[in-house]
Amino acid sequence: MITTPNGNYTCIFDLETEVCKIYYNKNKDLIFLKSLLGQGVFLNDNILLMFYNNSGYGYGEGDSYLFYIDSGKILPFYYESFDELSESNKWSGGYFISFSSNILVTNTYLIMKDEFGGVYFYYKDEILKKRKLDFFYCLPSLEDNKIDTLFNFDDSTHVLRYSYHGEGFICEQYIDFSRSSLKAKSGISLQLKDEFYSGFSLDYHTISSRLTSDGRFETVRTKIGEALYKLKYRRNKTVIKEISETASSFIKSEFHNVDVIIPVPPSDVKRQFQPVITISNAISELTQIPTDSGYLIKTAQTFQIKGIDDNEKRKKLLHNAFSVIDKRYQAKTILLFDDLYRSGETLNAAAKVLKEQGEVGEIYVLTITKTRTKR
Repeated sequence: MITTPNGNYTCIFDLETEVCKIYYNKNKDLIFLKSLLGQGVFLNDNILLMFYNNSGYGYGEGDSYLFYIDSGKILPFYYESFDELSESNKWSGGYFISFSSNILVTNTYLIMKDEFGGVYFYYKDEILKKRKLDFFYCLPSLEDNKIDTLFNFDDSTHVLRYSYHGEGFICEQYIDFSRSSLKAKSGISLQLKDEFYSGFSLDYHTISSRLTSDGRFETVRTKIGEALYKLKYRRNKTVIKEISETASSFIKSEFHNVDVIIPVPPSDVKRQFQPVITISNAISELTQIPTDSGYLIKTAQTFQIKGIDDNEKRKKLLHNAFSVIDKRYQAKTILLFDDLYRSGETLNAAAKVLKEQGEVGEIYVLTITKTRTKR
């Protein structure tokens, strides 16, 4: 059961018949007005966003509409056909809402969790204006958690906070939505913890990935994930400024009294261009924190680790893979820096060596992105 913000109308949903009944609240009595197919939420005091699972894929085939209580008008919307949906490149973006999907409405935003666990963010006024659900931000799967219990959303500051315990890490996210030409700028921090360190990833590396009909993967990356991809695999050095400025701003706000930045040594030491060291040097210039790319060194080849999914095999490969040259940073605060957090095994091995051989003090970790899985 839901009620309009002004308390004038109430909707009661029947989960078995998938029918919604709308009532007018007169004093303490409920006066029946209309029955609708599906379930939904009030976007304001007059308009209901309704959707139903007629096709088995929620509004993926257009099974949604807006209902105006004052006029009784019904406006179906979204995509007219399955083909149009597929061609819109929104296939992997929240188009599997069904009758049981989790929805949260704030003063400004509509947040929905689809059947695969992805969470999608929409502007309410844009839904009414365009009569389409075009999300401006999304999060990877949050498994079985309900968003209304996970999220703490402050409409006055446009800041969303939530945290949950994932496998092997604690995730703390802070998303600051600010509008600019009807687009959102989003900043996320993923908290990482281990026996030897604590730290953050700035964002996930990807938003979604789907297999296309021709056998290729179509991947949608986060903003900073796309920049990192261009730097590593397209040698596009113009993105270094964007990445280093984002990282430097985060370092200044979250890490204090850092004595030195230590980049994780590259897997392929023979490669001429080393993105991690390049970004680390740029961050050093912006933060005025010295970087030392020669302190933590590789003592074994680990380039093949990317093709290994088994954690035990990864640990074995990384055993004795690092060393430090001396104890120059004994009792000092270290910022261990890498581009991508995958399983955490590389960072664990590096941090252990810094502690045990280098006898360093506190170790912070920062990576530019984090994969959605541990592979």
